[in-house]
Amino acid sequence: MEGISNFSSQPGIFTILRPGIVVKECADVQVEHCFFNLRYPFWHGHGLAIRDSEMTSACRAALWYSDHIEITDTKLHGI
Repeated sequence: MEGISNFSSQPGIFTILRPGIVVKECADVQVEHCFFNLRYPFWHGHGLAIRDSEMTSACRAALWYSDHIEITDTKLHGI
């Protein structure tokens, strides 16, 4: 997902075998009940809300160049 704004997720699983990005250059993104298993889940995100989710140890650069982030009840294993 690139360049989107005002987005809310459905519960989901995001995993990619090669390093990849789920959310790139986006604004006002909310994710809940999601499982991330990839190196770059969020890149250049502005106004992120991450709730009740999990990022595995594969998420080593989970929030690159992102700002205005609210993380609640989320497990961050790779940071």
